[in-house]
Amino acid sequence: MFRGRCVEKDQRDVISLRSTSLCLPHKQQDEANLFCLMPNSLNGSLFVDVKLHLSRKHIGGQFGPWAKRQKRNVNSAPQFQLPNYQVSVPENEPSGTRVITLKAFDADDGDAVRPDREVKSQYRIIVEANDQGREPGPRSATATVHIFIEDENDNYPQFSEKRYVVQVPENIAVNSQVAVVKATDRDAGNNAKVHYSIINGNIKGQFYFTINNKTGWITVGAELDRETTEFYSFGVEARDCGVPTMSSSASVSVTILDVNDNVPTFTQHLYNLKVNEDAAVGTSVLSVTAVDRDVNSVVTYQISSGNTRNRFAITSQSGGGLITLALPLDYKQERQYLLTITASDGTRHDTAQVFINVTDANTHRPVFQSANYQVLVMIFKICFANCLVIVERDLCELYSFHGVLTGFL
Repeated sequence: MFRGRCVEKDQRDVISLRSTSLCLPHKQQDEANLFCLMPNSLNGSLFVDVKLHLSRKHIGGQFGPWAKRQKRNVNSAPQFQLPNYQVSVPENEPSGTRVITLKAFDADDGDAVRPDREVKSQYRIIVEANDQGREPGPRSATATVHIFIEDENDNYPQFSEKRYVVQVPENIAVNSQVAVVKATDRDAGNNAKVHYSIINGNIKGQFYFTINNKTGWITVGAELDRETTEFYSFGVEARDCGVPTMSSSASVSVTILDVNDNVPTFTQHLYNLKVNEDAAVGTSVLSVTAVDRDVNSVVTYQISSGNTRNRFAITSQSGGGLITLALPLDYKQERQYLLTITASDGTRHDTAQVFINVTDANTHRPVFQSANYQVLVMIFKICFANCLVIVERDLCELYSFHGVLTGFL
């Protein structure tokens, strides 16, 4: 097993290479310069200057090396920049002197620019050390270096949708959950923790909707009324906990669905009118109207009381109720009607009162009470007073006519 210790030249920490790992900060450096002390076969120590490069051989084209590796589906060999290297070193140079830095590219390694933890979070590198001993011959040793890429906050939280569309009934209870928004962050740890908030869209400072800043659940914050507001639109933001923080936003549209929560209401609750008794059947008497604020509400009308002998009828038309004369009126039988009109949407209703006065019509001629009258005349009387009373009677009104008959003999 390879044993030894290495020091990163730019740091002071000593790293022991006993099947352990080397952790490099993410994106803070593109290479690592290691100065390693390793035992050799002659009971001595050998200082090796190791320079690690995290790179990828750059090949032109619109597809990256990862796509090329998938296409080839074979492991290509790493390649040095030059096939042969030659270097001269003075014989008295102290141990640890840098002799040469070699650089090799591997098309399988990914992007040659910077490591990306979200693409590849760790690397495994095998380092080989060779001596030039003659007895019994050159010796070599290898060590495996594991490089873990630490996360940086370089990704924005991403919502699952750019626009969330929701429909809720207007009678939904306060604190009811109506929708959930979800954003994910490809980073790790605190860099991936997402905090949700509503950033705009509250009407006149009223928080009709609230959001759980941890789960993204949106709840009803106040009573809704479709007849007042039938549509809401607001923005939500997802912000991570990294440094510096990164955020993204989405929109939420809420349509309020109607429920039957309004009573049909008459525009007038008391009516007074006159109808002549000789009005023809089918004559329009009165039109009444009740207003229902609910959408698509159908209001029907009926005479619920006061319609003596069913003289009147009502029909629903054009959103109102039309009262008409169903049977002939008779002043001698009923001179006044008090109708109760009901407007209903099937569940809720309202009532109105209609006073109808029947006016008399001159429909009868005067008629005498008797067809013949007899009169007794006294002789030798000079004056006849109150001898004859003639009565004339009209079937509509009773009139008495008194006459005085006077004469001389």
